[in-house]
Amino acid sequence: MKSQVFRIIAWCLAVGVTVLWVLQRGAVTERKAELDELVTKLQATKQKTTAVEAETNATKAKLLMEIAKLEEEDGVVSEEMNKVKAEVDALAKAIADEEANLALIVGENAALPEQMLQLTTAKGQAEAVLAPLQQEEAVIKADHAEMEKQLAEIRSSTSELQNQLNALREERETLRRQYEERSAELREAIDEPPWIYYGDKVRTKVMNVRPSMTGVFLPLGVGEGVKQGMEFLVRRLDPPSQTKRSWRFKLKIVQSDYSFAVIMPEFGDQDIPIQAGEEVEMERSGNIALEKSEEDTARRP
Repeated sequence: MKSQVFRIIAWCLAVGVTVLWVLQRGAVTERKAELDELVTKLQATKQKTTAVEAETNATKAKLLMEIAKLEEEDGVVSEEMNKVKAEVDALAKAIADEEANLALIVGENAALPEQMLQLTTAKGQAEAVLAPLQQEEAVIKADHAEMEKQLAEIRSSTSELQNQLNALREERETLRRQYEERSAELREAIDEPPWIYYGDKVRTKVMNVRPSMTGVFLPLGVGEGVKQGMEFLVRRLDPPSQTKRSWRFKLKIVQSDYSFAVIMPEFGDQDIPIQAGEEVEMERSGNIALEKSEEDTARRP
C-alpha cells in the first residue's frame, strides 16, 4: 500500500516535473529572448554612457578650468574690493573732515557781512590810491615806448658808428703796418745819427759873407745834419789858425742845401775877417748863453 502510494507520488512528481520542465523551457526561451534584447539595449546604453562619460569628463575639465579662473578672478576682485574699501574708508574720512571744515566755515561766515563791509571800504581806498598810479603807469609806458624808439635809433646809429669804427681800425692797422714798414726802411737806410752831435766836426767852404761881416752863408743844409740854433767853433784851415777858435757861428737859417750863420762877437780872430771861398773846420759846441750862465754861477761867492 505504501509502495503504491510512493509510486503514485513519484509518478505525480515526475509528471509534475515534466510539466514544470516543459513550462519552464518555454519561459526560459522567452526569457532568453528578453535577455538578449536587454543585453543589446545594455550594450547600446553602455556605448551612450561611455560617450556621455567622455563628454562629462570634458565638460568637467572645462568646468574645473572655469572654476580655477573664477577663483583667480575672485582673488583679484577681492583685492580690488579691498582697495575700493580702503578708498571708500579714506573718502569717508575726507568727507568727515570736509564736513568739520564746512561747519567751521559756516561758523566763520557769520562775521562775513562786517568783513565784506571792511573789504569794500578798503577796496574804495585802494582804488583811490590806485587811480593816480595807473595814470602814472600810462605816462611811464608812453615814456618807455619813446625810450624804446630812441634806443632803436641809438642802436642803428651805434651799428653805423661801429661800422665806421671798424673801417677806421682797418685803416689804422693799414697805416700802422705802413709806418712800421717805412720805419724799418728808414732804420735800415740810416747808418749814422741824423744830426751833428756835440764834438762832431765837419769841413766846408764859406759860400758868401755878409757885407757887414756879421754873418756867412754855408753849403750845409738839413741833409748834412745841421739845424737852426746850433753853435759851432770855427777854425781857419788855409792859412791854419794858431788858435782853436777862429770864430764862433750860430745857425739862424737852415734850408735843404744851405744855411746862414751869424758870427758871434768876442770870439776868435776878430782882426782877421773871414773871406768867401775860405775853407774852415766847424766843431759843434754848446750854447754860449748856457756857458756864460755857468761861468757867472761859478763866479758867485
